[in-house]
Amino acid sequence: MYKALASFIVVLAISVTQLFSQTPKLNISYGIGTSSAMGSFRSASFNTENAGFAGTGLSTAFNVDYKFKNGNLGASFNVNSQTNSFKSYEYGNELRRNINGLYDANIYGGIYVRSSYMIGINYVYPVNDKSYLTFRLMGGATIGKLPEEEGFLYGSSNLWYVQPAAYATSPGFSIGGNFRTPLSKKINLNADCNYTSSSYEFTNVASYYSTGDISTYTRNISMTSLQLLLGISVDLIR
Repeated sequence: MYKALASFIVVLAISVTQLFSQTPKLNISYGIGTSSAMGSFRSASFNTENAGFAGTGLSTAFNVDYKFKNGNLGASFNVNSQTNSFKSYEYGNELRRNINGLYDANIYGGIYVRSSYMIGINYVYPVNDKSYLTFRLMGGATIGKLPEEEGFLYGSSNLWYVQPAAYATSPGFSIGGNFRTPLSKKINLNADCNYTSSSYEFTNVASYYSTGDISTYTRNISMTSLQLLLGISVDLIR
């Protein structure tokens, strides 16, 4: 009985070793999908501190995953871009509810944009001899864009304003997972899920009014989002 158990353990160990040895050592991938705003970034209420009034948008990602020679740990590099819509209608409603004497507000806004460049570690788990799960923990530099605005405010006196887009940089992080399964010997179908976050301080945001006045302010925004992507990857080194 003990011999049989020992033989089983040896066979299992050899099988696991072979499975890991088949894991691609260098893989590059590209994916496209959605970016869903979360937390205060998504909030459409002035009662929420630093509410972003952000909606769903588009995200793209380019990844390079390298597995170290021994074990299933590796390193990853990521270039990511995402957009999120600005909820102009909800923003106008909040202005109307919170400014005395204002009975209507028509707001036209652009989009949020974030570009990130991150490095980190990954953990590759073979689901079977062909499909893999890759977990990533990453951090790096990001660039964020605050949407441009144009507003028409109607009250005791009518007012028009325009606010150009503003830009800021910030550290950011990403926690995510990737599942890939082969379409051919080296080409795979990829599915990614990433939780990403970065906090920005947009300073000297300027608003130009039809009265000739100019006002500046600082706006803090935490761009937190959940990204779901589909794409293709290529195993460069196996």
